[in-house]
Amino acid sequence: MPQNNQDQLRRDIEKTLTQTALRYLGYRDRFKQEIIVRLKKQIAKKDYPVETLDLIPNVMAKLEKAGLLDDQDLIDRYIKSQQESKLRGPFVIKQKLFQMGANREQVDRAINKLVTSDSQSLSIDKLIKKYQPNLEDFKSVMKFQHQLIYRGFNLGLIKKKIALLAQKE
Repeated sequence: MPQNNQDQLRRDIEKTLTQTALRYLGYRDRFKQEIIVRLKKQIAKKDYPVETLDLIPNVMAKLEKAGLLDDQDLIDRYIKSQQESKLRGPFVIKQKLFQMGANREQVDRAINKLVTSDSQSLSIDKLIKKYQPNLEDFKSVMKFQHQLIYRGFNLGLIKKKIALLAQKE
C-alpha cells in the first residue's frame, strides 16, 4: 500500500509540473532550457523530494509530443522578428537568444542561414532613413556608428553603408 501512495504522489507532482509548464508557455513560446529551469525552481519552491527531478524529462516529453516545444522554429521566428521589426544585427540577436537558453549550435546555424549581408544592409538602410545622420558632421557620424554597433551590426558593413551614403550626397 505505501508503494501505491508513492506512485500516486509522483503522478500528482508530475501533473502539477505539467500544469506549471503549460502556464509558463501560455505567456509566450519558451525554449526547452527555460522550462527545465522553471520546473526545477518549482520543485525547490514546493519542497518536493529531490527524486522528483527525474519527472522533468517526462513532462518535457509530453510537451514535445503535444507540439508545444520546437527550439529551432522559435529561434528562426525570433531572428526574423528581431531583424525585420526591431532592426537588430546578428550579434545582439545571438546574445539575446543565448540569454534565453537557446542551444548555441542551433543559433549559429540559424544566424548563418537567415542573417545575410543583404538583410543587414536593408536594416541599416531603414535605420539611416529613420535617424538621418548628418554626414558632414564627424561627431554625428560617429554617434550613428556607435548606435548601429550597439544594435549588433558589423563595423565593416556599417562603414561601407555610410561611405556609400556619403558618395550619394
